[in-house]
Amino acid sequence: MVTMRKALPAVVLVFVVCGFAAAGFTPDLTAGAEVGIGYTIVDLPTALEWDQDYFQDWSQLYLRTELHAFFFEAGGVLLGATAAWNHLYYYWVRVPYVPTPLTYEGTVQPISIGAVAELAVFGNVVVRPALNLMIFGDGVTVGIRPTILYRLPLAERLVVSAGLTIDVIFGSGVPIGAGATVGVDYAIPLKR
Repeated sequence: MVTMRKALPAVVLVFVVCGFAAAGFTPDLTAGAEVGIGYTIVDLPTALEWDQDYFQDWSQLYLRTELHAFFFEAGGVLLGATAAWNHLYYYWVRVPYVPTPLTYEGTVQPISIGAVAELAVFGNVVVRPALNLMIFGDGVTVGIRPTILYRLPLAERLVVSAGLTIDVIFGSGVPIGAGATVGVDYAIPLKR
């Protein structure tokens, strides 16, 4: 795991984005939500520090639900914050060195908070990179999540999107969640 000191750049970035928003650099508030499903690429024995022979069952299904908000725009790039729940994988292992059969099962489901940006690439296609703090039950690490989305406007301020995402988590075993994502965004006009 990465120590809190090493995760400091992500924390600072979140506070800088929120500080700019509080200082009045806000054209509109755009709030949204995304859900994603896919597969987690991970070396389970390395990530969990168990020998491969002890694994009874596992699932590397990747799920993500996210809330995000964009607070201000700088040079055509929207900047904001994100919070998400992530399901990376499930495992069931046989505990070694005990006389009777004993098993242990668990899931790895970190919460993430971070800074997010959005940049139009061409037409309705945008890239949305995020720098996150991944909060596990036993520690904190850093993650990055590049996403590419096709955005389809439904109304003046309402947009739905679909795309692909990769969630790279710099923790034990370096799990990488990859999959499809769908979302909705709504732009809320703010009074000046």
